[in-house]
Amino acid sequence: MLSQILNDYTRKQTASSAHDTAGEAFATLLLAARDDDALRQQILTLVRMPELQRTTLVRSAIREMKTNQESEEFRAAFALLSTPQAAAAAEAALGGGS
Repeated sequence: MLSQILNDYTRKQTASSAHDTAGEAFATLLLAARDDDALRQQILTLVRMPELQRTTLVRSAIREMKTNQESEEFRAAFALLSTPQAAAAAEAALGGGS
């Protein structure tokens, strides 16, 4: 699942500069997910997991991203999904109630 999220995000990511912040990358991830229902569902599945399971999965993904030399900004943005606040924000932004 996480590899698919990463692949979908990378494929849809618009050209980003090296100075993007984690917050900007997080917003870009959510915007990409709003335009792609499969990506949206994958992120909603992730953020709806119990905190311990979600955190473990996100940490594993971060290690994979580092191995794949994903940008530091994107890794930091994705790491935000391990926090309850960002997970709730992502769910709200992606229409979690639907």
